Amino acid sequence: MIYEPSDDTYLLMDSLPADASGMAVLEVGTGSGVIAEEIAKRGASFVLATDIDFEAAVSAKSRGLEVVVADLLSELNEKALFDLVLFNPPYLPSSPESDSLAWTGGVGGWELSFKFLAQAKKHLRPGGRMLMVLSSLTSQRILDACAGLGLAFKRRASTDLFYERLCVYEFRDQSKVSPKHL
Repeated sequence: MIYEPSDDTYLLMDSLPADASGMAVLEVGTGSGVIAEEIAKRGASFVLATDIDFEAAVSAKSRGLEVVVADLLSELNEKALFDLVLFNPPYLPSSPESDSLAWTGGVGGWELSFKFLAQAKKHLRPGGRMLMVLSSLTSQRILDACAGLGLAFKRRASTDLFYERLCVYEFRDQSKVSPKHL
């Protein structure tokens, strides 16, 4: 199933750097590919997208993107490093009525995001960062776990919907951050 652009997609898109010249960028869970396509338009020198869904990967590839079918970063070489890693994760708790990978982020809704952060920090260049959408439905659990992962974070943008607040957070691996990047 292809995740079609929605409020969370546009919030992340609005949080992208205006000038991505020379950046190596990875978008995890690309869905339709609109975010990866936008960062390429903003000058990124290399853009790679992943998605667990084959149909989504084909859709993103039709936009001219380099795409890998993967569960998060599972298919990336351990030496693949990026300046910017993007993720708009599914975050609803799984249930018997809804277990779609496009919507659910685990039993509690936060597990997939936590797994992403643990994997993605290994693929950041020094000074690199991650931008990820979090929902008020699951964000506190994820943010509380960041210290244990050695991640610093700050909120970059937010929007209120009728049932939740969506926020884009920027994450950095504290071991790879120099004082000029704080």
